[in-house]
Amino acid sequence: MPFRTITVKEKVYAKLKRAKPTGESFSDFFERITQTRKPNLLRYAGIWSLDRSRIAAIKEEIRRNRQRRDERASK
Repeated sequence: MPFRTITVKEKVYAKLKRAKPTGESFSDFFERITQTRKPNLLRYAGIWSLDRSRIAAIKEEIRRNRQRRDERASK
């Protein structure tokens, strides 16, 4: 496996060293903190309390937007 050397300031190195768990390599640390994670959308379930009329209005707006999109696409 090829390796790369990167240069960081001493202050940055010290911060990184404090941030990574003991026993974890810098490579594993960088890989872990840079991996993209899908957000857990269930965290947001129920965050809005909307009444039925507001939900109906939102659905209608979505329907109109889709209709306009489809009309533009067919031209």
